Amino acid sequence: MKSVLLMTGIACMMISGCHSATGPAVVTPPEGVVVYSNSFESAADTAGWKLQCEFSLRQDVPPGGGRQSVYVSGGCFYPHSQLDLSGFTDSHQLALTCWGKSIPGGVVSLKVIPGSEGVPSSVSMPIHDSVWTYHRSFQTVTTYPGCRLRLEMNSGGIAEGGMFIDRIEIIKIQ
Repeated sequence: MKSVLLMTGIACMMISGCHSATGPAVVTPPEGVVVYSNSFESAADTAGWKLQCEFSLRQDVPPGGGRQSVYVSGGCFYPHSQLDLSGFTDSHQLALTCWGKSIPGGVVSLKVIPGSEGVPSSVSMPIHDSVWTYHRSFQTVTTYPGCRLRLEMNSGGIAEGGMFIDRIEIIKIQ
């Protein structure tokens, strides 16, 4: 009797774990409070970004990405694009997520300015896939009262490069 129950249980797990995918995978972002979010749907979504290279809206988007993403190109000095965020009154651990696609690639980074001794002060995510891919930083950065965050997108260094970014979020983990 026990073996029949065991086999039935295993069969149920196998059946419930199988499904067919008819489209791109949809990734559920980590739980937490969103501190910053941008899907780059209009020129207003680029307000506040300091730009050194090409930073343009394009109609190439990931799953759930709306109508547009941002294209960041290299060929100039770092940082190619940056956004500073301030107003932090407490200490929190933050993670960075986004969808990215490379031509040939780049890096999305989140930095605490100025960093604290002994606490991770930056996280970076390389964007190197030629198809839309969900990215999440493995590490977190820790804010403290009065600090600033700098979100950067760089692609190609002084040499020409390029990447698409969409659905970028900074998420409070703790």
